[in-house]
Amino acid sequence: MDDHGVVMETPYLISSTQILTLFFIMLGPMRLLGPFLQESKSLTKSQIHDIAWRAALISAVALMICGYIGKILLDNWSIPIPILNLTSGLIFFIVAMTLIIKPKAPPPPSAQASEPAPTGLSTALKMVITPYGAAILIGLLALSKEPARDQIILINLVIVMFLNYLAMFFIRQIMGKVGMLIMQLLGVVLGVLQAALALNMIYLSIKMLTS
Repeated sequence: MDDHGVVMETPYLISSTQILTLFFIMLGPMRLLGPFLQESKSLTKSQIHDIAWRAALISAVALMICGYIGKILLDNWSIPIPILNLTSGLIFFIVAMTLIIKPKAPPPPSAQASEPAPTGLSTALKMVITPYGAAILIGLLALSKEPARDQIILINLVIVMFLNYLAMFFIRQIMGKVGMLIMQLLGVVLGVLQAALALNMIYLSIKMLTS
């Protein structure tokens, strides 16, 4: 609140819409589609649906728990906001460059083709709950200083988990020749945008630390 009694909006380097983009890149279906398609080839539509909703639900709950545990620990360590912003920016940039530069390797064949359903679920969970995805969530929650911001972060997380569910459920339609090409191009575009956002965060964090 300022001297005139007007409530001032808490400044954040990442806007609400940018949070959704970051979650889509790091926790969304971009990395999931190829491996899950390989694992679900012999599954029925009912089995895919069962795996999809369980993977999305388990991932959402696990990430929320991890995010708040990390937020509590970082708050207890009293790490300055500019340092948190700088750390988050570096993580964003490294992941973005990995997505842009690293070539896509073909998904390995399943080692347990006779048990596709459990493997499909474990593959989905492994591809959604990534270490850097959890780090992004922890960083955003740690930088949040108001309940409304927490709600925005969690809503965006749920939206992306729902998109993961849809991507897994419609995996065979999405991963046609045209669909796969579109997803690859979208991944590159979003990766470039993420790299630019990360560099801007790093620049502003250094500026805050040196001012």
